[in-house]
Amino acid sequence: MIHAALMVVSLLASRQERGDTAGGAYSWREVIPTGTTLEIRGVIGSISARAASGKEAQVFATRTRGHRGDPAQVEIRIIRQPNRIIVCTIYPRDDRWNRNNDHVEFKDPCEAAQWEKVGRGDNDTRVDYEIQVPAGVHFIGQTVTANVLLAGLRGDAEGYSIAGDVRVSDVRGGVIDAASISGNITFDRVDAADVYAGTLSGDVHFTGALRAAGEYSFLSHTGEITVNIPPAAGVTFNVSAPKGQVTSSVPLTPSSHSWRRSSGRQGSGSAGMTLNSLNGEIHIQSLR
Repeated sequence: MIHAALMVVSLLASRQERGDTAGGAYSWREVIPTGTTLEIRGVIGSISARAASGKEAQVFATRTRGHRGDPAQVEIRIIRQPNRIIVCTIYPRDDRWNRNNDHVEFKDPCEAAQWEKVGRGDNDTRVDYEIQVPAGVHFIGQTVTANVLLAGLRGDAEGYSIAGDVRVSDVRGGVIDAASISGNITFDRVDAADVYAGTLSGDVHFTGALRAAGEYSFLSHTGEITVNIPPAAGVTFNVSAPKGQVTSSVPLTPSSHSWRRSSGRQGSGSAGMTLNSLNGEIHIQSLR
């Protein structure tokens, strides 16, 4: 019992949350165990996540007044679920959006809170996040209007933006996912067994390790896809570019002329890489 009590006291002592009534700066820090998912849900503003030096996660948010609305009305709330912590950004909604919503199903309390907060619905306060993520923590960062940066993380990582770029740099984990509607996606020195990137109108650039039996999938509707392949990596390519040019340092064999599909292999071919661009070019380059 004494041991358990000391653990509780220690945990409470390690948890800190600070905000201000003016709606400006916000900070939260806590020691979280390996295997926890830490998720930042932004709306207007950027997300920048970097590796923590220890086991303590830290979140710093800065609210910046926009053209409309009071920054103090934009709430930042910590929502806890089993093995998951969500940092939820909650903007007020006009009450008309909240009427007759009994049929709406929410996937978690953050989504419910974002729907139900009533206030002036045109608040455009910017909230930028800076996060320090301990090794072994699964990080998810998603926003609507700005960029997402994941740098130096040691664990599974995901970055999503609607209108911004997603950049993943020096990240090692099991799974790395990135997606955007109109932004570019850049992987630089990544090392994971499962890597995915998808964007509609942006470009995709990949430089990183290819693990044996790993799966790598990159998709762009109208943008270019460029992958830089280590010369010693064993990888099998499946490429589709119906309306764009394909250049490759690895010989490719056409498998479907109507959809301009082709395939090729380097070395053992143990890793799989799928490249799809409907209207853009695809470039496969060997690193030197």
